[in-house]
Amino acid sequence: MKSAIVCVIDDEPLIPFTIKRLAKDLDPSLEIITFTNASHAYNFLTSNISNPDVLPDLILLDINMPIMDGLEFLDKFKLIKMTLAKKIIIYVISSTAHVFEISAAKSDPNVSGFANKPLSKEKFEEIVSSLKS
Repeated sequence: MKSAIVCVIDDEPLIPFTIKRLAKDLDPSLEIITFTNASHAYNFLTSNISNPDVLPDLILLDINMPIMDGLEFLDKFKLIKMTLAKKIIIYVISSTAHVFEISAAKSDPNVSGFANKPLSKEKFEEIVSSLKS
């Protein structure tokens, strides 16, 4: 079985670094791709819309980012979701304390879950295990 691809969309350099370390400890075969802004990630998805071998199985999405924030990404994701070559699970990871943003992310039907940053080893394991179910 091909290993899972995890896409991290976060403008804080420490977050992808931490997730790469967690992934290496959990399952070295996990492939981690990272984007510092949601616009680049969205362009990657649309450029590879028919290629399940490079599309991520899981997206870990920050809310507060410059250029395109996580909520804008979710709005655009709705437009391409049905044409993607594979199902992608999205978890929002955020350090925001804004109730509106948390509520908007949690109520989005494309969001499978929400986690606070920094992501704990246990929470990362829980999220990755959702790929197997």
